[in-house]
Amino acid sequence: MLDWSKIDTWQKFQRLCNALFELEMNSTDFKPSDPNIGGDGGQDGILRHSGNYLGKTGTFLIQSKHHKEGTQPKDAFDRVKGELENKEFKNYKKFEADWLFVCVNVSLNTTVDYRAELETMATAANIQMVVCDKEWLEIRILKHPYLSKAWFDGVQNLSIETPAEYFSKYEKELRPAEELFCESRYNDLNSKFTNFLISTDKFMGIFAPGGEGKTHYLRNIVLNHVQDLGRECYFLKDLEKKVSDIFEHELNSENQYLLVVDDLDKWLQADLRSLLKHTQHAQKIKLLFTSRIANDGIFKEYLETLGITYHCLHYFSNWSETELLELLHKFTCKERLEDEKAIVERFNKPFYLKLVADTLNKSSAVSTQNIVSFIVNREKTLFRNIVSGIIKNDMSYDLDLLLLEISLILPTFQAEEIQNMFIKHLKISKEDVEKIIEAL
Repeated sequence: MLDWSKIDTWQKFQRLCNALFELEMNSTDFKPSDPNIGGDGGQDGILRHSGNYLGKTGTFLIQSKHHKEGTQPKDAFDRVKGELENKEFKNYKKFEADWLFVCVNVSLNTTVDYRAELETMATAANIQMVVCDKEWLEIRILKHPYLSKAWFDGVQNLSIETPAEYFSKYEKELRPAEELFCESRYNDLNSKFTNFLISTDKFMGIFAPGGEGKTHYLRNIVLNHVQDLGRECYFLKDLEKKVSDIFEHELNSENQYLLVVDDLDKWLQADLRSLLKHTQHAQKIKLLFTSRIANDGIFKEYLETLGITYHCLHYFSNWSETELLELLHKFTCKERLEDEKAIVERFNKPFYLKLVADTLNKSSAVSTQNIVSFIVNREKTLFRNIVSGIIKNDMSYDLDLLLLEISLILPTFQAEEIQNMFIKHLKISKEDVEKIIEAL
């Protein structure tokens, strides 16, 4: 049983209902409103045109009706009935909805079936409606440990998050989808991903050097396929718990999942082995991950050691000059640049091109001849400012040399080694090291 006293405001209830339907409808086209921002114009949540849920299709309109704890079913029925007649049926027609889902945090099917009465009233008004009372909602919420733990148990450090939550943190860093889109690359990756979903393969890895666009293309294929997955999709965050605890307490063994790890490099080797092993033995779970190509040997070794044969590995090919020029023009919003071929020859990855384009766009003092020294000096200054801002004592060690040493081992499974390097050269505490790494 869920403790509904935790959902003590209409804002919480509306957000909970939207979170539930976002998972249940499994579509990136579902648009939840945020009650903390402002009015929603009569659509707490809406899924237009492409909806397919509980055997129903079309446009779904979601409305939540929160009542104080202890409200009697008859009182809730009267209030909801009045709001339907005065407002919600009009919104249903205004938004050209096919289905209206009305959520109520009171059990309405008691001695009198008030749910059925409300739905009959809607049918008489030529409206297709489903009443989702507390009992209806609880059955579905309990299918998703992610929801019950976050909303009712007060668990703050869940190890999984939805794709929308994950990518919302990176939207400022990722280029708009259309800027980095390359049809041949997308089609190749998309084809392998589609086959992976319907195959017996348990693992799919996307390998490429840093800066090639792994996270960008991961966003495209995952978000474009969420509704077709037939699985709940979650991203695994940095591990603070044992993998066994995540599988036992944050996932439902009856549900099918696609778990995603973006940048497998940041995982400790012991955690990675445990993740592969648990996924291997979980019948309804598939794992998709990205990693720098330098680590494909480690991953293959683990697969072989664990006896895992059902997997798909995808390697990004080098970007061609034509593709890079197209990206450069998109990044700078210019049809042609001086020395553009020399630029793409030297900066032959999307990440570098983005860095170059942003620098050229922001500073008229930068030219294609001095851009390397300009960027390097800027990054060195940033590094020095961060370190000196946290460490107040005199530092005899060359910070430029330290930055170089760190950059050489950064793309590998060496998080602890990087920490030790800071401690050794700068004679500082682990706490200060963690502050520096977080700031960087």
